[in-house]
Amino acid sequence: MSEISNFDDNLQSIAFYKNLPSFSDFDGFTDQSRYQPLPDDWHVILADIRGSTKAISEGRYKDVNMMGAACISAALNTLKKFDPIPDIPYVFGGDGATLAVPSYTVDEIRGALLSTRALSEKQFGLDMRIGVVPIADVRAKGRDILVAKFCLSRGNHLALFSGGGIELVDVLVKDAVDGEPYRAEPKGETAAPDLEGLSCRWSPITARNGNVVSVLVLSTENNIEARAASYKKILTRLTTALKQNLEDLSPATENNLTFRWPPKKLWTEAKSTAGYGLIALWVRIFAILDLFHNRDICVILVPTE
Repeated sequence: MSEISNFDDNLQSIAFYKNLPSFSDFDGFTDQSRYQPLPDDWHVILADIRGSTKAISEGRYKDVNMMGAACISAALNTLKKFDPIPDIPYVFGGDGATLAVPSYTVDEIRGALLSTRALSEKQFGLDMRIGVVPIADVRAKGRDILVAKFCLSRGNHLALFSGGGIELVDVLVKDAVDGEPYRAEPKGETAAPDLEGLSCRWSPITARNGNVVSVLVLSTENNIEARAASYKKILTRLTTALKQNLEDLSPATENNLTFRWPPKKLWTEAKSTAGYGLIALWVRIFAILDLFHNRDICVILVPTE
């Protein structure tokens, strides 16, 4: 009976995020009942570009973004090796990504991200840091990681994290001494990562009502319930001040998402997805142009925080 019970527990862990109920009302992110704790055997993987602020100030915003998105693409493509393919929560951080994964996928994803790190360094001169932290270590230090699932559109979800654990993971991985056991380092040469589906072909989004404003808010409350209450209060005040639902003010809509011909960041996409070598690069450039011309396009949409 214990063996069957353990088997059932493993199945529940594998299907954790897939079976997590989603919600579509934006202000629902303040409702803590929407969040469920990560299974005990999961890990959090962090990837980010070192010196990204300096690179962006030098006009390399797209290079940084592309390598951040490449981390997600490489991880998702690697998960296709498993049967069934696990569904995982992740967030795109602009200069990297944070993913929560079941333990049996960690080695494969670590390898895929180390390949992405090598690509980032060789093709763009951007140094990438990768860390892997077991959820058990997060909980042992008094934090937790809970996940909610926001439905952007049918079949397209955005993961939301709560509990303070993601912030702890960031601190642990970046710590010069304590972070060493968590950081992933390459052991020899790596092959180019599988970035199938990654592209950079959208035209810049223009403001619909004057200017596009991003508001970043971090609650300083000590417990989850208090933080949720403070976020709810801010949402209410913003809605009152703007006299409009926040969901209706999104700068990205179906009407202003368009493709550009030729793709403005053709070179960036080609360098990211061609592998290595000048011949491979030019083959990829012509392939992108042909794919775009025929509208046979595969695009990965990555959510922003």
